[in-house]
Amino acid sequence: MGSVIQKKLGDYVGVAPGSEMKTTIRLAKKQKARIALIDQDIETTLKRFSRSLTWKERWNLLVDIFKGVVLRKNELEDLNIEKFDLTKVPSQEVIRVLINKMRERYPNICRVLIDERNKIMARNLSYLMNEHPEKSILAVVGAGHEEEIIDLIKKDLDNKISYSFSVKNSN
Repeated sequence: MGSVIQKKLGDYVGVAPGSEMKTTIRLAKKQKARIALIDQDIETTLKRFSRSLTWKERWNLLVDIFKGVVLRKNELEDLNIEKFDLTKVPSQEVIRVLINKMRERYPNICRVLIDERNKIMARNLSYLMNEHPEKSILAVVGAGHEEEIIDLIKKDLDNKISYSFSVKNSN
């Protein structure tokens, strides 16, 4: 079901699922850089996802899928989001608002799909930064993960090594 939704969303916004990974591989080859997969294995994520859903969240998800969207236009207006273009990466403020809304309606989905994975990705990036302090590391992560991963890494690396972050959108 997830792959069907991902493909439909990709068709809608004009971005093929997995295109960011293909771009990462192409850029790594061009730069002769190594690739490290820092995210949790998808099978583990999907198992945890299916086990963590409460009946209320399953019902909410079914209702939202049936309606066709998680947030209707008037709900976006209630959240003070005037314009939402799925073909562009939203601002961090819009991402924060949408994730907070998701946390209210789907706390377990957010925990499994966002929070747990952020910790894993931050831990793996911290490890790479500690193991290779002389190297630059390019991390490709979804916009909804970016802010918390940076915060987690900063806490983990505090006073251990020097670092800086440069965040760039693909737009």
